[in-house]
Amino acid sequence: MTQKVKKLTDRKYIFALVFLCAVIYFVSYVTRINYSAVLVEIMKSEGYTKTAASVPLTGLFIVYGVGQLISGFLGDKFSPEKIILTGLIITSAMNISVGFAHTTSLLTVIWSINGFAQALMWPPLVKILTKHLTKDDYAKNIVYIHFGSSLGTIFVYSASPLVISLFSWRYVFFGAAAIALVVAVVWILLVFGIEKHTSEVEIYIPESEKSDKKSGGKIPFSHAAIVLLSLIMFTNIFQGLLRDGIATWMPTYMSDTFGFDSSSAILTGVALPIATMAVSMFTATLYRKVLKNEAKCTTLFFVICSACCLILCLAQSSNPALSTVMLMVANAATHAINFMYTSIAVSKFERFNKTSFVTGAINSSVYIGSAVSTYGIAAITTHFGWSGTMITWLICSCIGLLTCIISIKPFSKNI
Repeated sequence: MTQKVKKLTDRKYIFALVFLCAVIYFVSYVTRINYSAVLVEIMKSEGYTKTAASVPLTGLFIVYGVGQLISGFLGDKFSPEKIILTGLIITSAMNISVGFAHTTSLLTVIWSINGFAQALMWPPLVKILTKHLTKDDYAKNIVYIHFGSSLGTIFVYSASPLVISLFSWRYVFFGAAAIALVVAVVWILLVFGIEKHTSEVEIYIPESEKSDKKSGGKIPFSHAAIVLLSLIMFTNIFQGLLRDGIATWMPTYMSDTFGFDSSSAILTGVALPIATMAVSMFTATLYRKVLKNEAKCTTLFFVICSACCLILCLAQSSNPALSTVMLMVANAATHAINFMYTSIAVSKFERFNKTSFVTGAINSSVYIGSAVSTYGIAAITTHFGWSGTMITWLICSCIGLLTCIISIKPFSKNI
């Protein structure tokens, strides 16, 4: 059967929505990863240990993970546009507050609240995109939304050394807050009028996806859907552990191992998003035209990540260029996995009309791994050195690989 729904069909308005959402994702990264970017400088200038300095990040990841579930629920019930606006305002306030904090306890409270603000952005963003775009337009354009995160990372890791040299690390947060406020105003002016540019289109609804009138038009989650969601979430724990573990601790690793100063160590982080952007484009094409199975794609990238971690274990401390390249490729591979599971796989659950909730649930599992990684890597490095960390990353990558292999068959079935 077919059903008439309202979607954006004019290419210029599709471009406008995608660009605006990419800007939101850009800002969410600028106001979130700035702490990770300047972590090495915070430890040096404030005299904090690795473990103490990592606690605010752990707080952010824990609250962000839990907040994803709340945000996902709210995104299906209330205006996702207003939820995102709320997140922008709160994250701006928290970034300003960091600039005046002088203890790790206060930093932890502030950055944990920022974690909740950040959680208010991605699930509602996916809800807006799936609401206004056809499945085909969503699949083609979601990769460009992810460019926002990569560009945000490049911006933060490039601008932070300059800001630190001219002022101090605190001004990195002041600048991020200002950017968030400007984008909040732009969001108010542009996004709330997008609805009037939609028009009715006919889409095909398979018999299996028709709603049941007895259930009030709602489709309950099938057993296959629950199994698939569980596998995705379990895999994402290890993906998050690797992705944010590498991104957070790479500058500190380069500083500790090869004697880089703070600015040089931070600049090595620029390599990560550059590789991520290239891999994201490759991943989207690989999925649509070749593999056509999310788990097959993630299996490939976990193989790549495992190979890089193995090389790091064998050649750790021998060459800064080799270490940079291996960390860059491993991190890019985890971003490809993240892209497949938090953006592409989400569309498999669209018929249950819980896109925002599913997005939040999947994303929350990522940040379970992120939270464990942030504090755990600090503790492992302190007690076992960076070689212990490399071995830990290798083990986690192999576990993720095994889970992806198990997931290939469930992904091939209709849920």
